[in-house]
Order: sequence, then C-alpha cells, then structure tokens
Amino acid sequence: MVTETFNKLIDDIWPSKDGVRSKEAIRASELAAIIITPATPLQEVVGALGKAFELFGKSIARFGGSNYTSFNTDGDAPSAFTLTTKHNPDRLVIEWPQSLGGTLLTAIQNAAQKLRDNETDPNFVDYLVFHVGYELLRSGANVDQKDARWLGTSGFRRDTQTVGPP
Repeated sequence: MVTETFNKLIDDIWPSKDGVRSKEAIRASELAAIIITPATPLQEVVGALGKAFELFGKSIARFGGSNYTSFNTDGDAPSAFTLTTKHNPDRLVIEWPQSLGGTLLTAIQNAAQKLRDNETDPNFVDYLVFHVGYELLRSGANVDQKDARWLGTSGFRRDTQTVGPP
C-alpha cells in the first residue's frame, strides 16, 4: 500500500507521456523502494534520501521555485552536524559542536536560529537532523525552555499586543 501511494504521488509529479514514465519518475520509484524496505541497511537509506533530496531540488526548479525553497540543495553548503552510520546495531550517530548545546534538541534549536539569522536554508544533513528532532519531540522528549518567550494572555501581552479596529 505504501509503494502504491508513493508511485501515485510520483506519477502526479512526473506524469507519463504516451504511457512512458519519465526517467525522474523511475528514479524516484527506485529510491522510494530502497527507503521504505525494512531490510535496507541504514547507510543505504541515508544515501537514497540524499539522492531523493537532490531529485526534489531539481523538481522544485522545474516548477519555477528555485528562488524560494525550504532546502539548500547545494552540496557544498556547510552543516553544524555530522552524520555517521554505524552497524551492529544499525544506527545513525549525530555529532555537533558543544557551542550549540549539550543536548541534540538544544543544538537543533540553536542551529535553526543560526540558519534564520543568516537567512540560509537547511541543507540535506540539517534536514535529516531536524527530522530526528521532530521524531524525538513526537515521542515525548523535552526541550530546554529557559529562554522560551511565551505569548501571554490576550489583552495582557506586553510585546505582542494586537490593535483592534478603530
């Protein structure tokens, strides 16, 4: 069922011409098969995700969106994170400079803020690490809230008060 859903989406993005699938659709289907197969080693999954990321960047450009994407598909763009795949057990190791924080979620928050400050899009490594962070949050991990800025109660907000109609 997942394969059929992926292939429908792929065919919507790269429609067949005269009953022949485009080379992009074929490649995307091959990459999807690698990614969703449970027995695929993690290193191959990460490699396939990287190639899918590049294919995605090319498809964004095809639709005229090369100026405003949420990904930096430039292979030379630096990341604060380093990814390494290990075997036995199959796992992903994420490393970062201690200046970003002592926990992964704090490092992700600080790296995302640096990207915003520099008006830079995340690259592939950042993209993967951010999704690991989303998964940690989904599974109940806590974030460091000491610097959180809460919105407050409507009508009593010091910094984010809205103005009503005249």
